[in-house]
Amino acid sequence: MTKVCVSEVIQAELRDPLGVEPTQDVLSAAAKEAVDLAHAAFDKRDPAAVDHAERLLYTVHAQHSFAPPLQGIASTIWPILMRAKLRGVFALVDAPKELDDDAMTRALNGAVQRADEQDHSFLDEIASAESLDGLVLYTRNWYGSTHGFTTQLFSLTQRCNGVARLYPVFKACLENVYEEFEKVAHPAMRARWPKRIGLDYSVEQSLSEPDQLTESFALQNFRTGVCSLNDPTYGLGSFFSIEAAFPGVCRRMYPNLKRRGFGDEDIATFKVHDATDEDHAAEFMTALRASELTPTDRAKVVRGALAQMEVRHQMFEAMRARLRRSQR
Repeated sequence: MTKVCVSEVIQAELRDPLGVEPTQDVLSAAAKEAVDLAHAAFDKRDPAAVDHAERLLYTVHAQHSFAPPLQGIASTIWPILMRAKLRGVFALVDAPKELDDDAMTRALNGAVQRADEQDHSFLDEIASAESLDGLVLYTRNWYGSTHGFTTQLFSLTQRCNGVARLYPVFKACLENVYEEFEKVAHPAMRARWPKRIGLDYSVEQSLSEPDQLTESFALQNFRTGVCSLNDPTYGLGSFFSIEAAFPGVCRRMYPNLKRRGFGDEDIATFKVHDATDEDHAAEFMTALRASELTPTDRAKVVRGALAQMEVRHQMFEAMRARLRRSQR
């Protein structure tokens, strides 16, 4: 039987949301292939299997509004791969099982500070370099990892809806959704910078692009998966860490790109999100502390943040390595 856990099969299925259902034999084959792939990728960490699994998950997410799919084959393989992926990522981070408000706050702020110290020097390097190669590499992978942000935020907001004790963070999520479109649509703003340096991003092109790193897909997939969990606490931590870390990116990218002569309209996403994401992070921290979180909930929030930051760190490390290899 032809393999079904391949992007071409999944893409074809996703094009027709109400298409013919696959046979039981095809679904059984899909489940078996997914189990085998999940084991190879997320238990054994075989690099080729990891790359295959992450690109397969991204194929689903990017063509299904960054949400769990309904189509037969895709909906069979998605939970198998995603659950294995999330278990593997969370196994990489260490956090107490219970935390009070102050310990949660320290842990979250500490994770953001470490990212600024460990990862963001790469941005100074590429933004000030004479060649655009580093900027193109970063932009390709940054955009690939982040262009589902707004949809993921909708998903997280939905999972907080109707949970009375989470009302402060539900309200903060709603306000963030509103601000994504209040004056100018932030998804469109994010897309300006890649276009300015000649990147015409598409799902199909990204899947075959050698410089679209596995780690970029892995970050996008983690963010989608964690926001799809029925327990939103992990996603709340992930979301906080995304918002809190991005001002550190903007403080490096905007002035360096401005000095190089890029116009404000093209680099608006880095100009706008310095102050706004800092405010969002502060407001979100206040909302977390105001919500009726249990000690276990707070620990899950921290685990979500630490996991997101770890996968993000892996992307930065992979970009550094790829750039060094290209410069030899």
